[in-house]
Amino acid sequence: MLLQAHDDISLLPHNPEPDKMIETQNALRDLAARNPRLILDERVAGPTRWSELLDASDLILCPYGVSYALGRSAVVGDAVANGIPVVVPANTAPARLVNEFSGSGTAFERWEPDSIVEATTKALIHFDEIARRAHAAAHKWPEIHGPARLVDAILALAGRCPDGSPRPAGALAPAAPHAPPRFRIASSLS
Repeated sequence: MLLQAHDDISLLPHNPEPDKMIETQNALRDLAARNPRLILDERVAGPTRWSELLDASDLILCPYGVSYALGRSAVVGDAVANGIPVVVPANTAPARLVNEFSGSGTAFERWEPDSIVEATTKALIHFDEIARRAHAAAHKWPEIHGPARLVDAILALAGRCPDGSPRPAGALAPAAPHAPPRFRIASSLS
C-alpha cells in the first residue's frame, strides 16, 4: 500500500528471523521479486549491520502489535538516539518515547494497514519538520539515556561518586551531533 501511494519511497523491511513469520515473509519475498523498491533484509544485524541499516533509513516504520503497548522498543530507542523519525503505534511505550523526545515521529491509531499508511503519509508530508525534531531529539537523548546516565544510575545504586563523595544531582555529558536523515523507510519485523 505504501509503495502504491508514494512513488518516491523505497521500503526496507528487516526481519532477521523469517522462519517466525513464514507466511508474511513469503508474501514480502513475492512482492520484492516484482518491485525493486521493496528491499528485504533477512540478515542478523550485529553492531556493524545495524549501523548500516540505521544509516540507510530516513524514516523507521514500527508496525508493532499490541504486545508493545507496555514494552520498550530497542529499534525506536536507536532511531530516536540517531535522529531518525519513526512511525509507531499510538498509546504505547514507543509512542510515549517519541513524545518524550520532541514528537520525533507520528503514530497510527489502529493496528490496520490503512491507519499505518495514514500515519506514514503524515510523516512523509511533514518530513522536514519531523526530521528537524528527530535531529534535536538525538541531541537530547544522551542527557536522558546516554552512557553518562548509565554511569549515573550505577553510581546512584552505590550512592557514591568514584571519589567517594556523595552523588551530586546529575550533570551529564553534552550530546554528540548527528547528521540529519534522508527519505528511506526501514521497518523491523522482529
